[in-house]
Amino acid sequence: IHSTSQGKALQAEFQLTTWAFNCPNEAVVNNTLFTSHKIINRAPDPTDSTFIGIWADVDLGCGYDDYVGCSPALNTMYAYNTDAVDGQIGNTCQGTPTFPGAAPTQSVTILNHPMDKFIPYNNTGGSVPAATTDPQTALEFYRYLSGSWRDGSPLTDGPSGYGPGNLVSYLYPDDPSNVNGWSMCTANLPIGDRRLFGTIKLGQLAPGQIEEVNVAWAFHPNPDLPCGIGSTLNDVTKLHTIYDNGFTNLCLP
Repeated sequence: IHSTSQGKALQAEFQLTTWAFNCPNEAVVNNTLFTSHKIINRAPDPTDSTFIGIWADVDLGCGYDDYVGCSPALNTMYAYNTDAVDGQIGNTCQGTPTFPGAAPTQSVTILNHPMDKFIPYNNTGGSVPAATTDPQTALEFYRYLSGSWRDGSPLTDGPSGYGPGNLVSYLYPDDPSNVNGWSMCTANLPIGDRRLFGTIKLGQLAPGQIEEVNVAWAFHPNPDLPCGIGSTLNDVTKLHTIYDNGFTNLCLP
């Protein structure tokens, strides 16, 4: 029973494998969890227009003062703190434990498929447009998966990605430290509770067809806050290389 989306059963099998490494010589790998999501179409008919969504509600300590962004070239999405203080002054956040120093950056990287869309939508509530908040019906879930807001509006390059503007596939695709790029930092958006959501377009799945999506979930300490994500993109580049090399010769004995 799909109690969240209210959608019909998919007749698909999902297998999840999670692993990590103990690599004292590779700090990036020590800060990463890897997941493999294997999808098998068990239906007797093809499944048309198939999209896979990688979703994360990243709360960096306080969940109300995070910005998000993506790097389409690296198939990665990330969250970072809006300023050098996690939560409010005095490290408070409505009872939620916060980081005493600078909050790390969290990245989620698709390792073996191109990321088709990046749509960071908002937690329901607040002053944000309702069309940019949590989906409630199967159609709204599919709209997010296929690359539009929950009301069917397209993604645009306006400050928030919703409303008038040129059509885009990825919101906030530039490094926050790039003053001439488009990020939540340069758009000077208000703080909020946002979800990371990247999609993969698979197309038609034949009966019995198997697809696998491999993901790296990494955290990156000591970002250059505010408006900086430190070594995040370099770390993700390294993770891609490690994955492409099949994790060979990775850890010292």
